[in-house]
Amino acid sequence: LPVEDRAGGLAVALRAALAEEGGLWFGWSGKKVRQAGGDLHRQREGNIEYATLDLSREDYAAYDLVLLLNVPAPSPQDAARLAAFVNAGGGLFVSMGDRVDPDTYTSRLGALLPRPLRLVRTSVEREDPEAETKAAKLAQVEVEHPLFSPFTGRAEEGLVGARFYRYMLLEADSPAASGASQVLATYEDGAPAVAVARRGKGRVGLFTSTVDRDWSDFAIRTSFLPLMQRFAAYLTGSLEEREEQRVRVGETVTLRPEGEQV
Repeated sequence: LPVEDRAGGLAVALRAALAEEGGLWFGWSGKKVRQAGGDLHRQREGNIEYATLDLSREDYAAYDLVLLLNVPAPSPQDAARLAAFVNAGGGLFVSMGDRVDPDTYTSRLGALLPRPLRLVRTSVEREDPEAETKAAKLAQVEVEHPLFSPFTGRAEEGLVGARFYRYMLLEADSPAASGASQVLATYEDGAPAVAVARRGKGRVGLFTSTVDRDWSDFAIRTSFLPLMQRFAAYLTGSLEEREEQRVRVGETVTLRPEGEQV
């Protein structure tokens, strides 16, 4: 199995923890096969043993959410399948890292991403003695949005206390996109940290740093796991999203349908 595709994006997020103590990673190989009961692949690197399984197309279609966590851009064929998956109602979560080439991602997933990727900004090298004070932090978070609504009061500290050493800058909304994006969190310089968008009947979330400790220490903050759970619920449509509208009897109100549903 190619090293970069060995265990998909989730292995990237767990790599540091597994490498330190050793362990077994079991998951999808990233390959889709025609027949049911795909092959099991096993490979060891250092303290980590990887066991990955191919999925049939039927098994793959049963999933509600796909996560691309610091993985190389999908092939044009897989990008087209991802677009069909999202437009049909699936959820897609994308996070950044050193394996993400912004030009290739934008070229192949530009119609899906909330905003095109631009380039990586380094706020400070994490080895810098003053990294703790020079690192970027979240400045504004849309706590009125369902994704961030639980993170108020003391719970907000787990968000605004996180330090980000690198993050991906984004362009403005792409003219090729089917709808406008929403920026739900920004860094101190105003650059987007979290952006979401509706694509067809589905939703896409973009986190501009890493979900492991390569580019930030967010993964060890108390808010990290709860936020990832909220992302999963929101992107799959199971997190209720209501927009309050106040009207008087006799007035006309315009209601926005979910995605392309009418």
